[in-house]
Amino acid sequence: MSTDGPLRDGTTDALLAAVEAGLKLDPSTVQMPESDHIDRALAPAVTVIGAWLAQRASELDLDPAVLATRADLTQLLHGAPSRIATGWRADLVGAPIQRLLAGESTIVLRDGGRRVELRDQ
Repeated sequence: MSTDGPLRDGTTDALLAAVEAGLKLDPSTVQMPESDHIDRALAPAVTVIGAWLAQRASELDLDPAVLATRADLTQLLHGAPSRIATGWRADLVGAPIQRLLAGESTIVLRDGGRRVELRDQ
């Protein structure tokens, strides 16, 4: 099955093959990865903290995924082992996020909402 469109180099065929293979799977074997599951009540926290993480990565001239991924953040919020809870990531972002979650820090918007800061109380 092939279609013409904006995707090139066999991408369309690969996508359609993946969908076809997925449709053949036994529904009882299909599961979302644990790290992608987030309690709906935590969704606002993931969004706001994610914005701060992206800004922090930019300040450090790092690719945001090197500093922390959404999965890293959701693992931390669930109390599961997370790479932002140890090592250099803990120093740069993990500890400030933990203080925020403990109510020891607040989120402050600066420059008309263009900057997100975590400030210790």
